[in-house]
Amino acid sequence: MAIVVAVSLVAARVGWSELGLRWPDRVGFLSGFVAVVILAVTVLSVRALRTGVLREAGSESAALRSVGSLLPRTEPERRLFAAVALTAGIAEEVVYRGFGIAVLAALLPSLPWWWLVLIAGAAFGLAHAYQGIAGIVTTGLLGSVLAAVYLDTGSLLVPIALHVLIDLRFLAVPPDVLPGGTAPPAAAEGGSGPAPPRATGEPGPNDTQPIDFGQRP
Repeated sequence: MAIVVAVSLVAARVGWSELGLRWPDRVGFLSGFVAVVILAVTVLSVRALRTGVLREAGSESAALRSVGSLLPRTEPERRLFAAVALTAGIAEEVVYRGFGIAVLAALLPSLPWWWLVLIAGAAFGLAHAYQGIAGIVTTGLLGSVLAAVYLDTGSLLVPIALHVLIDLRFLAVPPDVLPGGTAPPAAAEGGSGPAPPRATGEPGPNDTQPIDFGQRP
């Protein structure tokens, strides 16, 4: 992000508008379709994450455990995560889509648009190598899709909004279903659940019965 700001300050011809920070020129079918798909996938992803699937997968994957360690659990962590999601959504879109595509287009003006999309996606995926191969592929695909939306609309505002939404979905997931969280205790197989409370003074099945030393007949 600092590089982008520095370039904008020292290069007279490079402004925020050239980096994509302007209102969309149009929202075509491609952008609308992508937005609907991302919204649907985000909702389905939250529903799946709330079942604890990430915690179960994290028990077998070191990459998922490392990702899970970045997810918020306490209230202060959740507030910080929201701020990071917002700034990351803006900064990463400006760097990888706005600035990156602008540089590629300036250096290679004859490069087809789909090459710009693929290169922007590959760079974004490699930047997430700490998530493992699956993370590289997933984020690389997402980066390419967001790059296509940027080129379709002429604005980074739509990709930024979608990017922030994707990151913020983890705030809808309870901490106990994240990797490292504590799973709720399950009832023993074949058990009948906890015994109902008994009245005060009523002996239980394992209580010692008192000996009656009263008068014998």
